[in-house]
Amino acid sequence: MNWPRVKLIETDLQRKAVEAASAADMHGIYGATHMVLKGDEIVGWATLPLEPAGRNSLALTLHWFSKSRLSERECFELINVYENYVRSLGYKYVMPVVGPGPFIEAIPDMGFVKLDGATFIKPLT
Repeated sequence: MNWPRVKLIETDLQRKAVEAASAADMHGIYGATHMVLKGDEIVGWATLPLEPAGRNSLALTLHWFSKSRLSERECFELINVYENYVRSLGYKYVMPVVGPGPFIEAIPDMGFVKLDGATFIKPLT
């Protein structure tokens, strides 16, 4: 199977390709630091911290996943990859920015606590 993988955006050409893929799916791009690839195709992006955390730091994460090229399971697996990545940098909490969509109902089942509206937080132990 062709599993999605996460790769650091390193060039302007890569950034422009991520912007084009996101726009084709009717989504914006907000400070993306990483792209999600499935084969050679860009199917998502993420804004993740690039530096180790300070004491009791909170990682705010943003992301886009292609509606037609990634399964719900693959999206949840990517959220788990992001969570483990920020944990490896020493962050104590993760707060994904979640908008309307399939994730809003499932986020609490992944260990996230709903604070208000679409605001969730998860302690990383």
